[in-house]
Amino acid sequence: MEATERQPSLARVAIVACTKQKRSTAAPAIELYDRSPLFRLSVAAARRHNLPVLVLSSKYGLVKPDTMLQPYEADLRRVSAGERSIWQATVAEQLRALIGNRGVKEVVCFAGPDFRRTLREVCKPLAIRVCTYPGWQQICDE
Repeated sequence: MEATERQPSLARVAIVACTKQKRSTAAPAIELYDRSPLFRLSVAAARRHNLPVLVLSSKYGLVKPDTMLQPYEADLRRVSAGERSIWQATVAEQLRALIGNRGVKEVVCFAGPDFRRTLREVCKPLAIRVCTYPGWQQICDE
């Protein structure tokens, strides 16, 4: 994309967290995690509300749905504070690149408390509000 090309403005965007269940071969992010009912239901809910979807991966950070990813095993609850800090800085950088100048005012989060906390921290400097999808608990229980 050329620097002079303007990107469309977005008021809201959905960020859906990765899941432990993954395909065993490389796939676009939106497909890598589709073995998980929670992931599928979250993406479906975001799309019902016509929200553009980004995926938050514990290995790759914040990615577009069509980004090709290799399967992996990573759990941010089991990494050092330093590794977590590096991951969070990466997510902040990716967030700025993906939505920083697109007029996003709100991120609708489909994620657990650790990812939500990270998203709040990285969105705050950009004045982007982070909210949890109102039906999140119901999706989790399905």
